[in-house]
Amino acid sequence: METHGIYLYHMVPDNLRGDTLYPLNLLQKTYPAEYEAAKRRYVGREHLLTQRIAALDCFWGDVLFLTPCHPARIAKAFQEIGLELDAAFYEIDATKLAPDKAAIWLGVGDPNDLATYVAYKPETLKQYDLVTRQTSVRYRQAKEAGHKPYLFEDAPHVLYRGPIEVPSRTIVLS
Repeated sequence: METHGIYLYHMVPDNLRGDTLYPLNLLQKTYPAEYEAAKRRYVGREHLLTQRIAALDCFWGDVLFLTPCHPARIAKAFQEIGLELDAAFYEIDATKLAPDKAAIWLGVGDPNDLATYVAYKPETLKQYDLVTRQTSVRYRQAKEAGHKPYLFEDAPHVLYRGPIEVPSRTIVLS
C-alpha cells in the first residue's frame, strides 16, 4: 500500500473496452452494450441516474466516481467483518485530472447541495484515504442482512466529469 504519488482508484469494469473509463451517459453513446451491463448496478436505485451533481452542474451519469481510499484499506475493512474483497482497481494519478472537471463529494448528504462538496485539490486527498466509521457500519449492516455491501456508501468520492484514460499498468489488486 506504500505509494509515493497522489492517487485515486476506480474499480476495473468487467466489460471495459479499450483503455478509457467513461461516465455512464457517455458509455451509452460510445458502447451501448457495455452501458446496459453497467446500468444494472443501479437496479433498485434508478433514481440516482437523474440525481443532480451541483458542484459540476451535471447529472450522476455524467461523472466517474473515484475513491481516494486505497483498495487495501477497503479490503482490510471487509476482512474485519469476515468478507473478502475480490476486485481490481485502476490507480489514477490525481494530479493529471483537470480540476475544473472534478469535485470532492463528502459522501453524505444531498449531492444537489453544494455544502456537501469541497474543491478538488490533489494535495488534500490524503485526508480522505480512509474507510469512514459510517462506511464500516454500512458494511456490517449489509453483511448481517445478507447483502453485498456497496463499497463506497457514505464515503468521500472524487467526481470527475468526463472520461479518463487508464493504462493497463495502473491496476492495483486489493
